[in-house]
Amino acid sequence: YLQRRMIVLMDEGGEGDLGALQALLAQAYQSAGDYRQAQRWYRLAQQKLDVNDDTNAQVLVGLAQVELAETGDVRAALEGFAAAEEQYPAAATHLEALIGRADCEARLGVHPEAVEHFGRAVAAVAGAQPRDAQRVKLLAGAIRSHYEFNLTHEDYNVALEYLNLVRPLYEPNYPADLLIELASTHERIGELRLREAWGGEAPADREAARVKRTDPAAKMRFQEAAVHFGEAASYYMRHAEQTMGTDEQAFADSLWNAARCYDRAQMWDKAIEVYAEFVRSRPQDPRQLEAMRLLGVAYQSIGQHETAVQLFTELIEGNGRSPEAYASLVPLAQCRESMGDFENAERVLLHVVTDHPAITPESVQYELALIELGKLYHQLGRYEEAIGRLSEAVQRYGQAAQGAELRFRLADAYRLSVEQIDKDLLEPMPQPKQAALKRERARRLEEAQGLFGAAIGELEAKPESARTALEKLFLRNAYFYRADCVYDLGRYEQAIDLYDLAARRWENDPASLVALVQIVNAYCELGRPQEAKIANDRARWQLKRIPEQAFDDPSLPMTREHWQEWLRWSSELDLFGSQASARPEPAGVGAP
Repeated sequence: YLQRRMIVLMDEGGEGDLGALQALLAQAYQSAGDYRQAQRWYRLAQQKLDVNDDTNAQVLVGLAQVELAETGDVRAALEGFAAAEEQYPAAATHLEALIGRADCEARLGVHPEAVEHFGRAVAAVAGAQPRDAQRVKLLAGAIRSHYEFNLTHEDYNVALEYLNLVRPLYEPNYPADLLIELASTHERIGELRLREAWGGEAPADREAARVKRTDPAAKMRFQEAAVHFGEAASYYMRHAEQTMGTDEQAFADSLWNAARCYDRAQMWDKAIEVYAEFVRSRPQDPRQLEAMRLLGVAYQSIGQHETAVQLFTELIEGNGRSPEAYASLVPLAQCRESMGDFENAERVLLHVVTDHPAITPESVQYELALIELGKLYHQLGRYEEAIGRLSEAVQRYGQAAQGAELRFRLADAYRLSVEQIDKDLLEPMPQPKQAALKRERARRLEEAQGLFGAAIGELEAKPESARTALEKLFLRNAYFYRADCVYDLGRYEQAIDLYDLAARRWENDPASLVALVQIVNAYCELGRPQEAKIANDRARWQLKRIPEQAFDDPSLPMTREHWQEWLRWSSELDLFGSQASARPEPAGVGAP
Protein backbone atom coordinates (compact mmCIF):
# COMPACT_ATOMS: atom_id res chain seq x y z
CA TYR A 1 0.00 0.00 0.00
CA LEU A 2 2.76 2.46 0.99
CA GLN A 3 4.76 1.67 -2.09
CA ARG A 4 1.69 2.34 -4.31
CA ARG A 5 1.01 5.62 -2.51
CA MET A 6 4.63 6.68 -2.97
CA ILE A 7 4.44 5.99 -6.77
CA VAL A 8 1.22 7.99 -7.00
CA LEU A 9 2.77 10.93 -5.13
CA MET A 10 5.85 10.86 -7.33
CA ASP A 11 3.63 10.73 -10.43
CA GLU A 12 1.54 13.64 -9.22
CA GLY A 13 4.54 15.71 -8.19
CA GLY A 14 4.00 15.31 -4.42
CA GLU A 15 7.51 14.23 -3.56
CA GLY A 16 7.56 16.69 -0.67
CA ASP A 17 5.31 14.33 1.28
CA LEU A 18 7.44 11.29 0.59
CA GLY A 19 9.49 11.60 3.79
CA ALA A 20 6.58 10.70 6.06
CA LEU A 21 5.60 7.76 3.87
CA GLN A 22 9.18 6.52 3.68
CA ALA A 23 9.36 6.62 7.49
CA LEU A 24 6.16 4.55 7.63
CA LEU A 25 7.57 2.10 5.10
CA ALA A 26 10.72 1.77 7.23
CA GLN A 27 8.52 0.99 10.26
CA ALA A 28 6.73 -1.69 8.27
CA TYR A 29 10.00 -3.34 7.28
CA GLN A 30 11.20 -3.07 10.90
CA SER A 31 8.06 -4.79 12.17
CA ALA A 32 8.56 -7.52 9.61
CA GLY A 33 12.11 -8.05 10.86
CA ASP A 34 13.78 -6.82 7.69
CA TYR A 35 16.21 -4.47 9.44
CA ARG A 36 18.39 -3.76 6.41
CA GLN A 37 15.46 -2.45 4.37
CA ALA A 38 14.13 -0.60 7.42
CA GLN A 39 17.45 1.18 7.90
CA ARG A 40 17.59 2.07 4.15
CA TRP A 41 14.16 3.68 4.16
CA TYR A 42 14.75 5.52 7.45
CA ARG A 43 17.87 7.04 5.86
CA LEU A 44 15.95 8.03 2.73
CA ALA A 45 13.23 9.59 4.89
CA GLN A 46 15.84 11.68 6.73
CA GLN A 47 16.93 13.16 3.40
CA LYS A 48 13.38 14.20 2.53
CA LEU A 49 12.19 15.53 5.90
CA ASP A 50 12.54 19.11 7.00
CA VAL A 51 14.79 19.44 10.05
CA ASN A 52 11.92 20.83 12.11
CA ASP A 53 9.51 18.06 11.19
CA ASP A 54 8.61 15.94 14.25
CA THR A 55 8.66 12.87 11.99
CA ASN A 56 12.42 13.06 12.42
CA ALA A 57 11.91 11.81 15.98
CA GLN A 58 10.15 8.74 14.59
CA VAL A 59 13.10 8.16 12.25
CA LEU A 60 15.73 8.60 14.95
CA VAL A 61 13.90 6.22 17.28
CA GLY A 62 13.47 3.68 14.49
CA LEU A 63 17.15 3.82 13.53
CA ALA A 64 18.17 3.38 17.17
CA GLN A 65 15.87 0.38 17.57
CA VAL A 66 17.20 -1.19 14.39
CA GLU A 67 20.78 -0.61 15.57
CA LEU A 68 20.04 -2.47 18.80
CA ALA A 69 18.28 -5.33 17.02
CA GLU A 70 20.83 -5.80 14.24
CA THR A 71 24.24 -4.94 15.75
CA GLY A 72 23.64 -4.56 19.49
CA ASP A 73 25.58 -1.28 19.47
CA VAL A 74 24.09 0.26 22.61
CA ARG A 75 26.14 3.46 22.42
CA ALA A 76 25.08 4.20 18.84
CA ALA A 77 21.44 3.49 19.76
CA LEU A 78 21.72 5.77 22.79
CA GLU A 79 22.82 8.65 20.56
CA GLY A 80 19.73 8.22 18.40
CA PHE A 81 17.29 7.96 21.31
CA ALA A 82 18.88 10.96 23.07
CA ALA A 83 18.74 13.08 19.90
CA ALA A 84 15.06 12.26 19.36
CA GLU A 85 14.19 12.92 23.02
CA GLU A 86 16.08 16.20 23.29
CA GLN A 87 15.40 17.74 19.83
CA TYR A 88 11.73 16.82 19.40
CA PRO A 89 10.03 17.04 22.83
CA ALA A 90 6.57 17.49 21.30
CA ALA A 91 6.75 14.48 18.97
CA ALA A 92 4.38 11.56 19.37
CA THR A 93 7.36 9.27 19.83
CA HIS A 94 8.88 11.35 22.65
CA LEU A 95 7.92 8.81 25.32
CA GLU A 96 9.32 5.99 23.21
CA ALA A 97 12.57 7.92 22.78
CA LEU A 98 12.77 8.60 26.51
CA ILE A 99 12.27 4.94 27.37
CA GLY A 100 14.81 3.84 24.78
CA ARG A 101 17.34 6.33 26.10
CA ALA A 102 16.87 5.14 29.69
CA ASP A 103 17.09 1.50 28.61
CA CYS A 104 20.44 2.10 26.84
CA GLU A 105 21.84 4.03 29.78
CA ALA A 106 20.86 1.19 32.10
CA ARG A 107 22.52 -1.35 29.80
CA LEU A 108 25.72 0.73 29.91
CA GLY A 109 25.58 0.90 33.71
CA VAL A 110 24.92 4.64 33.76
CA HIS A 111 22.29 4.13 36.46
CA PRO A 112 21.69 7.67 37.80
CA GLU A 113 20.83 8.95 34.31
CA ALA A 114 18.80 5.83 33.53
CA VAL A 115 16.79 6.21 36.73
CA GLU A 116 16.17 9.87 35.99
CA HIS A 117 14.90 9.22 32.46
CA PHE A 118 12.85 6.17 33.41
CA GLY A 119 11.39 8.30 36.20
CA ARG A 120 10.26 10.96 33.72
CA ALA A 121 8.67 8.28 31.55
CA VAL A 122 6.88 6.82 34.58
CA ALA A 123 5.57 10.25 35.58
CA ALA A 124 4.15 10.74 32.08
CA VAL A 125 2.47 7.32 31.92
CA ALA A 126 1.24 7.31 35.53
CA GLY A 127 -0.12 10.84 35.22
CA ALA A 128 -2.22 10.13 32.14
CA GLN A 129 -5.97 9.84 32.64
CA PRO A 130 -7.12 7.25 31.94
CA ARG A 131 -3.93 5.29 32.39
CA ASP A 132 -2.94 3.34 29.26
CA ALA A 133 -2.66 -0.31 30.36
CA GLN A 134 -0.50 -1.26 27.38
CA ARG A 135 1.97 1.54 28.03
CA VAL A 136 2.10 0.59 31.72
CA LYS A 137 2.90 -3.00 30.82
CA LEU A 138 5.64 -2.08 28.31
CA LEU A 139 7.30 0.50 30.55
CA ALA A 140 7.12 -1.71 33.65
CA GLY A 141 8.61 -4.57 31.66
CA ALA A 142 11.54 -2.45 30.46
CA ILE A 143 12.31 -1.23 33.97
CA ARG A 144 11.90 -4.61 35.65
CA SER A 145 14.32 -6.19 33.20
CA HIS A 146 17.05 -4.01 34.74
CA TYR A 147 15.79 -4.76 38.24
CA GLU A 148 16.14 -8.48 37.53
CA PHE A 149 19.59 -8.08 35.94
CA ASN A 150 21.01 -6.17 38.92
CA LEU A 151 19.30 -8.48 41.40
CA THR A 152 20.93 -11.48 39.72
CA HIS A 153 24.30 -9.75 39.97
CA GLU A 154 23.61 -8.97 43.68
CA ASP A 155 23.66 -5.21 43.17
CA TYR A 156 20.62 -4.92 45.41
CA ASN A 157 20.63 -1.16 45.92
CA VAL A 158 20.51 -0.47 42.18
CA ALA A 159 17.91 -3.22 41.72
CA LEU A 160 15.73 -1.56 44.36
CA GLU A 161 16.07 1.82 42.65
CA TYR A 162 14.65 0.36 39.44
CA LEU A 163 11.91 -1.52 41.27
CA ASN A 164 10.82 1.62 43.14
CA LEU A 165 10.38 3.34 39.78
CA VAL A 166 7.62 0.89 38.91
CA ARG A 167 5.49 1.64 41.97
CA PRO A 168 3.72 4.80 40.68
CA LEU A 169 2.51 2.88 37.64
CA TYR A 170 0.29 0.71 39.88
CA GLU A 171 -0.59 2.92 42.82
CA PRO A 172 -2.55 2.55 44.97
CA ASN A 173 -3.03 -1.19 44.33
CA TYR A 174 0.25 -2.99 43.69
CA PRO A 175 0.09 -6.40 41.98
CA ALA A 176 1.07 -9.35 44.15
CA ASP A 177 4.33 -10.05 42.32
CA LEU A 178 5.49 -6.45 42.79
CA LEU A 179 4.80 -6.63 46.54
CA ILE A 180 6.88 -9.82 46.83
CA GLU A 181 9.71 -8.33 44.78
CA LEU A 182 9.77 -5.18 46.93
CA ALA A 183 9.69 -7.25 50.13
CA SER A 184 12.38 -9.73 49.11
CA THR A 185 14.72 -7.01 47.78
CA HIS A 186 14.49 -4.98 50.98
CA GLU A 187 15.10 -8.20 52.92
CA ARG A 188 18.22 -9.00 50.90
CA ILE A 189 19.62 -5.53 51.46
CA GLY A 190 18.90 -5.90 55.18
CA GLU A 191 20.81 -9.19 55.23
CA LEU A 192 23.71 -7.58 53.37
CA ARG A 193 23.87 -4.71 55.86
CA LEU A 194 23.86 -7.19 58.74
CA ARG A 195 26.78 -9.13 57.26
CA GLU A 196 28.67 -5.86 56.84
CA ALA A 197 27.92 -4.87 60.44
CA TRP A 198 28.94 -8.23 61.89
CA GLY A 199 31.93 -8.62 59.61
CA GLY A 200 30.57 -11.98 58.46
CA GLU A 201 27.71 -14.21 59.46
CA ALA A 202 25.51 -13.38 62.43
CA PRO A 203 26.58 -14.95 65.76
CA ALA A 204 24.40 -17.83 66.86
CA ASP A 205 24.27 -16.42 70.40
CA ARG A 206 21.47 -13.84 70.61
CA GLU A 207 23.26 -12.12 73.50
CA ALA A 208 26.44 -11.79 71.45
CA ALA A 209 24.38 -10.26 68.65
CA ARG A 210 22.77 -7.83 71.10
CA VAL A 211 26.18 -6.74 72.41
CA LYS A 212 27.52 -6.28 68.89
CA ARG A 213 24.66 -3.90 68.12
CA THR A 214 26.11 -1.43 70.62
CA ASP A 215 29.40 -1.17 68.72
CA PRO A 216 29.55 2.36 67.24
CA ALA A 217 31.44 1.18 64.16
CA ALA A 218 28.63 -1.21 63.23
CA LYS A 219 25.72 0.85 64.51
CA MET A 220 24.95 2.64 61.24
CA ARG A 221 24.85 -0.63 59.32
CA PHE A 222 22.52 -2.16 61.90
CA GLN A 223 20.24 0.86 61.64
CA GLU A 224 20.19 0.60 57.85
CA ALA A 225 19.44 -3.12 58.12
CA ALA A 226 16.58 -2.42 60.51
CA VAL A 227 15.04 0.10 58.12
CA HIS A 228 15.16 -2.37 55.23
CA PHE A 229 13.79 -5.24 57.31
CA GLY A 230 10.95 -2.97 58.45
CA GLU A 231 10.15 -2.08 54.83
CA ALA A 232 10.30 -5.75 53.83
CA ALA A 233 7.91 -6.67 56.63
CA SER A 234 5.36 -4.03 55.60
CA TYR A 235 5.33 -5.30 52.00
CA TYR A 236 5.04 -8.92 53.14
CA MET A 237 2.07 -7.89 55.29
CA ARG A 238 0.40 -6.16 52.34
CA HIS A 239 0.89 -9.31 50.29
CA ALA A 240 -0.53 -11.45 53.10
CA GLU A 241 -3.60 -9.25 53.30
CA GLN A 242 -4.00 -9.40 49.53
CA THR A 243 -3.83 -13.21 49.39
CA MET A 244 -5.88 -13.95 52.51
CA GLY A 245 -8.74 -16.27 51.61
CA THR A 246 -7.57 -16.78 48.03
CA ASP A 247 -4.12 -18.39 48.31
CA GLU A 248 -3.56 -19.94 51.72
CA GLN A 249 0.04 -20.96 51.10
CA ALA A 250 1.05 -17.52 49.83
CA PHE A 251 -0.76 -15.96 52.79
CA ALA A 252 1.07 -18.19 55.28
CA ASP A 253 4.48 -17.60 53.68
CA SER A 254 4.09 -13.83 53.65
CA LEU A 255 2.74 -13.75 57.21
CA TRP A 256 5.77 -15.77 58.35
CA ASN A 257 8.21 -13.60 56.40
CA ALA A 258 6.64 -10.43 57.78
CA ALA A 259 7.04 -11.66 61.35
CA ARG A 260 10.69 -12.64 60.77
CA CYS A 261 11.49 -9.26 59.20
CA TYR A 262 9.79 -7.32 62.00
CA ASP A 263 11.83 -9.46 64.40
CA ARG A 264 15.09 -8.69 62.59
CA ALA A 265 14.19 -5.00 62.50
CA GLN A 266 13.78 -5.20 66.30
CA MET A 267 10.23 -3.92 65.89
CA TRP A 268 9.22 -6.19 68.72
CA ASP A 269 5.60 -5.04 69.13
CA LYS A 270 4.90 -5.67 65.45
CA ALA A 271 6.80 -8.97 65.54
CA ILE A 272 4.76 -10.13 68.53
CA GLU A 273 1.51 -9.17 66.80
CA VAL A 274 2.33 -11.08 63.61
CA TYR A 275 3.90 -14.12 65.32
CA ALA A 276 0.80 -14.37 67.51
CA GLU A 277 -1.44 -14.20 64.43
CA PHE A 278 0.62 -16.93 62.77
CA VAL A 279 0.38 -19.16 65.86
CA ARG A 280 -3.38 -18.54 66.06
CA SER A 281 -4.27 -18.92 62.38
CA ARG A 282 -1.81 -21.62 61.23
CA PRO A 283 -2.08 -24.47 63.76
CA GLN A 284 -1.10 -27.12 61.20
CA ASP A 285 1.78 -25.21 59.63
CA PRO A 286 5.18 -26.95 60.09
CA ARG A 287 6.57 -23.58 61.27
CA GLN A 288 4.08 -23.40 64.15
CA LEU A 289 6.56 -24.41 66.89
CA GLU A 290 9.26 -22.10 65.60
CA ALA A 291 6.71 -19.27 65.59
CA MET A 292 5.92 -20.03 69.24
CA ARG A 293 9.61 -20.01 70.14
CA LEU A 294 10.30 -16.75 68.34
CA LEU A 295 7.20 -15.21 69.90
CA GLY A 296 8.68 -16.08 73.29
CA VAL A 297 12.04 -14.59 72.33
CA ALA A 298 10.31 -11.40 71.18
CA TYR A 299 8.55 -11.09 74.54
CA GLN A 300 11.93 -11.72 76.20
CA SER A 301 13.44 -8.90 74.15
CA ILE A 302 10.95 -6.33 75.48
CA GLY A 303 11.32 -7.51 79.07
CA GLN A 304 7.98 -9.34 79.37
CA HIS A 305 9.69 -12.32 80.93
CA GLU A 306 6.64 -13.91 82.56
CA THR A 307 4.80 -14.14 79.23
CA ALA A 308 7.96 -15.49 77.59
CA VAL A 309 8.31 -18.12 80.33
CA GLN A 310 4.71 -19.25 79.76
CA LEU A 311 5.33 -19.66 76.02
CA PHE A 312 8.66 -21.46 76.44
CA THR A 313 7.21 -23.75 79.12
CA GLU A 314 4.17 -24.62 76.98
CA LEU A 315 6.42 -25.38 74.01
CA ILE A 316 8.82 -27.53 76.04
CA GLU A 317 6.13 -29.46 77.90
CA GLY A 318 4.00 -30.06 74.82
CA ASN A 319 6.75 -30.79 72.31
CA GLY A 320 9.72 -31.74 74.44
CA ARG A 321 11.57 -33.69 71.75
CA SER A 322 11.40 -31.02 69.07
CA PRO A 323 14.39 -28.86 68.03
CA GLU A 324 12.29 -25.82 68.92
CA ALA A 325 11.88 -27.09 72.49
CA TYR A 326 15.64 -27.64 72.79
CA ALA A 327 16.27 -24.11 71.51
CA SER A 328 13.84 -22.72 74.11
CA LEU A 329 15.69 -24.05 77.15
CA VAL A 330 18.41 -21.41 77.46
CA PRO A 331 16.03 -18.47 76.78
CA LEU A 332 13.72 -19.94 79.44
CA ALA A 333 16.61 -19.97 81.91
CA GLN A 334 17.59 -16.41 80.98
CA CYS A 335 14.03 -15.21 81.58
CA ARG A 336 13.96 -16.89 84.98
CA GLU A 337 17.27 -15.22 85.83
CA SER A 338 15.81 -11.84 84.90
CA MET A 339 12.85 -12.58 87.18
CA GLY A 340 15.21 -13.43 90.05
CA ASP A 341 14.22 -17.10 89.94
CA PHE A 342 17.83 -18.31 90.03
CA GLU A 343 17.00 -21.76 91.39
CA ASN A 344 14.83 -22.72 88.42
CA ALA A 345 17.20 -21.03 85.97
CA GLU A 346 20.03 -23.19 87.33
CA ARG A 347 17.85 -26.29 87.17
CA VAL A 348 17.09 -25.78 83.48
CA LEU A 349 20.72 -25.10 82.58
CA LEU A 350 21.99 -28.08 84.54
CA HIS A 351 19.45 -30.28 82.75
CA VAL A 352 20.92 -29.17 79.41
CA VAL A 353 24.56 -29.79 80.32
CA THR A 354 24.23 -32.89 82.46
CA ASP A 355 21.29 -35.15 81.66
CA HIS A 356 19.41 -33.98 78.58
CA PRO A 357 18.82 -37.05 76.40
CA ALA A 358 19.20 -35.28 73.05
CA ILE A 359 21.59 -32.35 73.61
CA THR A 360 25.26 -33.26 73.23
CA PRO A 361 28.38 -31.22 74.04
CA GLU A 362 28.83 -30.65 70.31
CA SER A 363 25.51 -28.81 69.97
CA VAL A 364 24.92 -25.06 70.03
CA GLN A 365 22.41 -25.45 72.86
CA TYR A 366 25.01 -27.13 75.08
CA GLU A 367 27.48 -24.33 74.37
CA LEU A 368 24.95 -21.61 75.20
CA ALA A 369 23.81 -23.39 78.37
CA LEU A 370 27.34 -24.06 79.61
CA ILE A 371 28.41 -20.44 79.19
CA GLU A 372 25.14 -19.15 80.68
CA LEU A 373 25.59 -21.45 83.68
CA GLY A 374 29.13 -20.17 84.24
CA LYS A 375 27.89 -16.57 84.06
CA LEU A 376 25.03 -17.36 86.45
CA TYR A 377 27.36 -18.87 89.05
CA HIS A 378 29.68 -15.89 88.69
CA GLN A 379 26.74 -13.50 89.19
CA LEU A 380 25.64 -15.38 92.30
CA GLY A 381 29.14 -15.36 93.78
CA ARG A 382 29.46 -19.14 93.53
CA TYR A 383 32.96 -18.85 92.14
CA GLU A 384 34.05 -22.45 92.64
CA GLU A 385 31.20 -23.67 90.43
CA ALA A 386 31.75 -20.81 87.99
CA ILE A 387 35.39 -21.89 87.62
CA GLY A 388 34.33 -25.45 86.81
CA ARG A 389 31.85 -24.45 84.10
CA LEU A 390 33.93 -21.65 82.60
CA SER A 391 37.04 -23.87 82.51
CA GLU A 392 35.12 -26.36 80.40
CA ALA A 393 33.84 -23.51 78.20
CA VAL A 394 37.38 -22.23 77.62
CA GLN A 395 38.59 -25.73 76.83
CA ARG A 396 35.78 -26.34 74.34
CA TYR A 397 35.24 -22.91 72.80
CA GLY A 398 38.35 -20.95 73.68
CA GLN A 399 39.55 -20.82 70.09
CA ALA A 400 36.29 -19.33 68.81
CA ALA A 401 35.54 -15.62 68.47
CA GLN A 402 34.28 -15.48 72.06
CA GLY A 403 37.49 -16.99 73.47
CA ALA A 404 38.77 -13.71 74.96
CA GLU A 405 35.45 -13.11 76.74
CA LEU A 406 35.47 -16.63 78.19
CA ARG A 407 39.06 -16.28 79.40
CA PHE A 408 38.24 -12.97 81.05
CA ARG A 409 35.22 -14.43 82.85
CA LEU A 410 37.21 -17.46 84.04
CA ALA A 411 40.08 -15.23 85.20
CA ASP A 412 37.64 -13.05 87.13
CA ALA A 413 36.09 -16.10 88.80
CA TYR A 414 39.58 -17.24 89.89
CA ARG A 415 40.38 -13.73 91.17
CA LEU A 416 37.18 -13.35 93.15
CA SER A 417 37.32 -16.89 94.55
CA VAL A 418 40.44 -15.90 96.52
CA GLU A 419 38.29 -13.74 98.79
CA GLN A 420 36.75 -16.85 100.36
CA ILE A 421 40.18 -18.41 100.84
CA ASP A 422 41.33 -15.24 102.62
CA LYS A 423 38.34 -15.52 104.96
CA ASP A 424 39.09 -19.18 105.62
CA LEU A 425 42.72 -18.35 106.46
CA LEU A 426 41.53 -16.11 109.28
CA GLU A 427 40.08 -19.14 111.05
CA PRO A 428 42.20 -21.36 113.31
CA MET A 429 43.34 -24.50 111.46
CA PRO A 430 46.21 -26.99 111.36
CA GLN A 431 49.42 -25.74 109.79
CA PRO A 432 49.34 -28.22 106.84
CA LYS A 433 45.83 -27.14 105.91
CA GLN A 434 46.82 -23.48 106.14
CA ALA A 435 49.84 -24.10 103.90
CA ALA A 436 47.67 -25.94 101.38
CA LEU A 437 45.17 -23.07 101.30
CA LYS A 438 47.97 -20.56 100.73
CA ARG A 439 49.29 -22.63 97.84
CA GLU A 440 45.82 -22.84 96.34
CA ARG A 441 45.40 -19.08 96.79
CA ALA A 442 48.65 -18.42 94.94
CA ARG A 443 47.74 -20.91 92.21
CA ARG A 444 44.40 -19.23 91.53
CA LEU A 445 45.93 -15.78 91.39
CA GLU A 446 48.59 -17.07 88.98
CA GLU A 447 45.89 -18.66 86.83
CA ALA A 448 43.88 -15.43 86.86
CA GLN A 449 46.91 -13.33 85.97
CA GLY A 450 47.75 -15.54 83.00
CA LEU A 451 44.16 -15.62 81.73
CA PHE A 452 43.81 -11.85 82.01
CA GLY A 453 47.04 -11.50 80.05
CA ALA A 454 45.79 -13.86 77.36
CA ALA A 455 42.51 -11.96 77.09
CA ILE A 456 44.42 -8.68 76.76
CA GLY A 457 46.57 -10.11 73.98
CA GLU A 458 43.56 -11.38 72.02
CA LEU A 459 41.54 -8.20 72.41
CA GLU A 460 44.45 -5.87 71.64
CA ALA A 461 45.03 -7.82 68.41
CA LYS A 462 41.58 -6.76 67.24
CA PRO A 463 41.20 -3.33 65.59
CA GLU A 464 39.53 -0.96 68.04
CA SER A 465 36.65 -0.40 65.61
CA ALA A 466 35.98 -4.14 65.56
CA ARG A 467 35.69 -4.51 69.36
CA THR A 468 32.24 -4.68 70.87
CA ALA A 469 31.31 -2.49 73.82
CA LEU A 470 31.60 -5.53 76.12
CA GLU A 471 35.03 -6.41 74.71
CA LYS A 472 36.21 -2.84 75.32
CA LEU A 473 35.07 -3.08 78.95
CA PHE A 474 36.76 -6.45 79.43
CA LEU A 475 39.98 -5.18 77.85
CA ARG A 476 40.13 -2.19 80.17
CA ASN A 477 39.36 -4.12 83.34
CA ALA A 478 41.74 -6.95 82.43
CA TYR A 479 44.65 -4.52 82.63
CA PHE A 480 43.76 -3.57 86.20
CA TYR A 481 42.68 -7.01 87.42
CA ARG A 482 45.92 -8.56 86.13
CA ALA A 483 47.91 -6.08 88.21
CA ASP A 484 45.60 -6.72 91.19
CA CYS A 485 46.46 -10.43 91.03
CA VAL A 486 50.19 -9.71 91.14
CA TYR A 487 49.63 -7.25 93.99
CA ASP A 488 47.68 -9.85 95.97
CA LEU A 489 50.56 -12.28 95.42
CA GLY A 490 52.80 -9.78 97.22
CA ARG A 491 54.96 -9.12 94.14
CA TYR A 492 54.81 -5.37 94.56
CA GLU A 493 57.63 -4.38 92.18
CA GLN A 494 55.95 -6.27 89.34
CA ALA A 495 52.57 -4.91 90.39
CA ILE A 496 53.89 -1.34 90.15
CA ASP A 497 55.03 -1.98 86.59
CA LEU A 498 51.67 -3.47 85.59
CA TYR A 499 49.67 -0.71 87.30
CA ASP A 500 51.84 1.91 85.58
CA LEU A 501 51.18 0.20 82.23
CA ALA A 502 47.43 0.21 82.94
CA ALA A 503 47.46 3.87 84.06
CA ARG A 504 49.22 4.96 80.87
CA ARG A 505 47.08 2.80 78.61
CA TRP A 506 43.89 4.23 80.13
CA GLU A 507 45.09 7.64 81.27
CA ASN A 508 41.90 9.38 80.10
CA ASP A 509 39.63 6.86 81.78
CA PRO A 510 38.42 7.20 85.41
CA ALA A 511 39.72 3.65 85.94
CA SER A 512 43.28 5.00 85.77
CA LEU A 513 42.87 6.22 89.35
CA VAL A 514 42.72 2.58 90.47
CA ALA A 515 46.22 1.95 89.13
CA LEU A 516 47.63 5.17 90.59
CA VAL A 517 46.18 4.40 94.03
CA GLN A 518 47.55 0.87 93.93
CA ILE A 519 50.99 2.16 92.98
CA VAL A 520 50.86 4.24 96.15
CA ASN A 521 49.81 1.20 98.16
CA ALA A 522 52.53 -0.98 96.60
CA TYR A 523 55.29 1.52 97.42
CA CYS A 524 53.97 1.66 100.96
CA GLU A 525 54.08 -2.14 101.20
CA LEU A 526 57.69 -1.99 100.00
CA GLY A 527 58.56 0.56 102.68
CA ARG A 528 59.44 3.33 100.19
CA PRO A 529 57.55 6.39 101.43
CA GLN A 530 59.26 8.93 99.16
CA GLU A 531 58.14 7.09 96.02
CA ALA A 532 54.72 6.62 97.67
CA LYS A 533 54.46 10.39 98.23
CA ILE A 534 55.29 11.12 94.58
CA ALA A 535 52.82 8.48 93.40
CA ASN A 536 50.24 9.86 95.82
CA ASP A 537 50.55 13.35 94.34
CA ARG A 538 49.98 11.85 90.89
CA ALA A 539 46.89 10.03 92.15
CA ARG A 540 45.54 13.20 93.84
CA TRP A 541 45.99 15.15 90.60
CA GLN A 542 44.10 12.48 88.68
CA LEU A 543 41.35 12.39 91.31
CA LYS A 544 40.71 16.13 90.81
CA ARG A 545 40.32 15.58 87.04
CA ILE A 546 37.59 12.94 87.43
CA PRO A 547 33.96 14.04 87.92
CA GLU A 548 32.43 12.73 91.14
CA GLN A 549 29.62 10.95 89.32
CA ALA A 550 32.14 8.87 87.34
CA PHE A 551 32.73 6.75 90.45
CA ASP A 552 29.09 5.64 90.40
CA ASP A 553 29.84 3.46 87.36
CA PRO A 554 29.56 -0.17 88.57
CA SER A 555 31.88 -1.33 85.78
CA LEU A 556 34.88 0.55 87.23
CA PRO A 557 37.57 -1.86 88.48
CA MET A 558 37.84 0.10 91.75
CA THR A 559 36.53 -1.56 94.89
CA ARG A 560 36.01 -0.46 98.44
CA GLU A 561 39.25 -2.28 99.34
CA HIS A 562 41.25 0.01 97.05
CA TRP A 563 39.93 3.10 98.82
CA GLN A 564 40.42 1.50 102.23
CA GLU A 565 44.08 0.68 101.53
CA TRP A 566 44.74 4.16 100.24
CA LEU A 567 43.16 5.71 103.31
CA ARG A 568 45.04 3.33 105.63
CA TRP A 569 48.45 4.16 104.21
CA SER A 570 47.58 7.83 103.92
CA SER A 571 46.79 7.84 107.62
CA GLU A 572 49.76 5.73 108.73
CA LEU A 573 52.34 7.54 106.61
CA ASP A 574 50.73 10.99 106.48
CA LEU A 575 50.89 10.95 102.67
CA PHE A 576 48.78 14.07 102.47
CA GLY A 577 50.81 15.94 105.12
CA SER A 578 54.36 16.81 106.15
CA GLN A 579 55.46 13.46 107.61
CA ALA A 580 55.62 11.52 104.34
CA SER A 581 59.39 11.13 104.61
CA ALA A 582 59.12 9.00 107.74
CA ARG A 583 59.83 5.32 107.17
CA PRO A 584 56.89 2.89 107.67
CA GLU A 585 56.86 0.22 110.28
CA PRO A 586 58.68 -2.92 109.08
CA ALA A 587 55.70 -5.10 110.04
CA GLY A 588 53.72 -3.87 107.05
CA VAL A 589 56.40 -4.56 104.46
CA GLY A 590 55.91 -7.43 102.06
CA ALA A 591 52.69 -8.69 103.59
CA PRO A 592 50.19 -9.76 100.92
